[in-house]
Amino acid sequence: MTTSGSSDYSTTRNDIIQEAYELGGVLRAGQAVSGAQLAKGSRVLNAMVKAWMASGIHIWTVVEAVLIPQSEQISYDIGSASTDHVTLKSDYVETTLAAAAISGATSITVASATGIAASDKIAVVLDDGTVHFTTVNGAPAGAVITLLAGLADSAASGMKVMAYTSALVRPIKIVAVRRKNLSSGYETNLTRLERLDYQALANKDSEGLPSQYYYDPQLALGKLYLYQRETAISEIITFTCHRPIEDFDAAADSPDLPQEWIKALNYGLALDLGDSFDIPEQRYGRIAAQFAATMSALAGHDREEGSVFLQPDLG
Repeated sequence: MTTSGSSDYSTTRNDIIQEAYELGGVLRAGQAVSGAQLAKGSRVLNAMVKAWMASGIHIWTVVEAVLIPQSEQISYDIGSASTDHVTLKSDYVETTLAAAAISGATSITVASATGIAASDKIAVVLDDGTVHFTTVNGAPAGAVITLLAGLADSAASGMKVMAYTSALVRPIKIVAVRRKNLSSGYETNLTRLERLDYQALANKDSEGLPSQYYYDPQLALGKLYLYQRETAISEIITFTCHRPIEDFDAAADSPDLPQEWIKALNYGLALDLGDSFDIPEQRYGRIAAQFAATMSALAGHDREEGSVFLQPDLG
């Protein structure tokens, strides 16, 4: 028996829309989708996938992220348009100064510039405990990095240098936060607070190492509140969060979902388009049954496996 040797089958936005119209009987197999039908299908498809996010977060959207704190700041905006410094852990680069840098220096020498590129955001921990944020000005020359804005204070050899390319999109939810010591690398869990618990804190400007957090997703930018706030930066913040499922913007966009969800996309879209195109009740019922069966099979597929421990309440 000969098999393909591949397991990378996927689909595209337009193929999903085509399949949905064919399932609903709006189009015959192979009949071209009109411009109006394509636009309608794209709108409904994106709305459907966004609604799915509310029914339960899927494991492929769980990511690890890093926040580079600023001295005495208690809240941070998270999102593509934020001026704060939050990125995916996979995009984060950490190194150290290989030589001391004076105040005003527009170039630094690091232990390794691997992973750092032109136009990256870069942060240098200074001798006064603050962090200098600027942009990488041109590609690094070996271990030498040119800065767009000169250092605000001196920085001794061995001080941390951090860089990243892209800001993290607004998380739907933050499920765990830790602080990571820049010297030892040890991480300490922070305690999650609800809104009213955070608001009840008497002195939100209290200084010290962060021990608690509260996350407010908001609309465009999420807002992460830390209690307490650092003055001299010795720790960064790492966290686990749920990112949004990506949009279908172009004809050839593949789903930001695993292969197992392709059938659900096809039948779900056919179902959502049913009312607009007056699909016959009998056909609509078959589509609904297929969609329900597919979603039922997927219900436990996208959850992490873990142990559950039960014990009696002894008072």
